[in-house]
Amino acid sequence: MTHWLYPVNRDSWGYKASPTMFMAGKKHTYPWRLPRKLEITTGDLIWVRESIHPENPVAKVVGVGVVQSDEPEPHGGAFRFDVLFGTDLCRHLAANPFALVVDSIPMRARKLKDQEQAQLALALFEFTVAETRTQASGKRSGSLW
Repeated sequence: MTHWLYPVNRDSWGYKASPTMFMAGKKHTYPWRLPRKLEITTGDLIWVRESIHPENPVAKVVGVGVVQSDEPEPHGGAFRFDVLFGTDLCRHLAANPFALVVDSIPMRARKLKDQEQAQLALALFEFTVAETRTQASGKRSGSLW
């Protein structure tokens, strides 16, 4: 499994809802497009990082999706693949955006670096523990992914 960082600009990202509102939505698989082919495959995680704007003075990770298609397919000059958003973890990030520290501002989708993965793992550890305890108590059945 590969972790990908996908920077989005709220004003030109292709959906009517803001990235944060989109990530807070219901669990659903959406078509996703990239202008170039990457080695994306089923089970990879797409971490969505919203760029700076007046309501978001610091760029933050606002959601995560799980790739559902085997390999990106050519589609209208871009590469298309399906991504499942709206999982518990995705909605948690939409409600609690995370200011991921990066070496340089990402201008396009790329693999997460080891230190970025470590930041996310540490930040989401408490959420994961709480969800695990909730599921173990039988109060709710669900998946973080």
